[in-house]
Amino acid sequence: MDPATATALTLATTAISAGATAYSARAQSSAMQAEANADQQRQAVEQQWAQRRALEEQATAQSVAAEETRAARLAQSRLGAVAGASGSGASDPSVMRLFEGIEGEGMVNAGRAQASGQQRADGMNYQAALDRWTSDTNARIKRAGARSTLIGGYLKAGAEPGRGMTSMGARYKTRTETTGATGYGR
Repeated sequence: MDPATATALTLATTAISAGATAYSARAQSSAMQAEANADQQRQAVEQQWAQRRALEEQATAQSVAAEETRAARLAQSRLGAVAGASGSGASDPSVMRLFEGIEGEGMVNAGRAQASGQQRADGMNYQAALDRWTSDTNARIKRAGARSTLIGGYLKAGAEPGRGMTSMGARYKTRTETTGATGYGR
């Protein structure tokens, strides 16, 4: 093979190798970008569901609080009926204290139910926000990795020496051709 043909083949091989390296880097980078976007979209949906669950917790807590208030009113009504049937009357001081105690206990139970539901809802919202922050951070890391992969691939493609091999391989081949040494003790 004449030197011109060999040089042309070497240049063509080098160009194909560099193009394949650049294409591979671009494909990897695109895949990493797509993965980051998909993760963020998934997290956005999960956050919406977490917010809905938090609202459901608040609604359930309100329902329990209303039930506690209703139970207290029923107990007060029963107390009034029992007091009236016993002959002491609803205005008796001991009946009034019991009446107020039942009302106070109902309010405390309703407040506890509300606070408990609100605390669970706040925990869900906090976890959703934390998960969103984590997802955003991971997406930024993946996008930075994608950029690094792309830049590294382009740099590698541009660094291909004229013989169609890596620069390290070119140095090794040149050394063995000129000195006969392999670099491993000979």
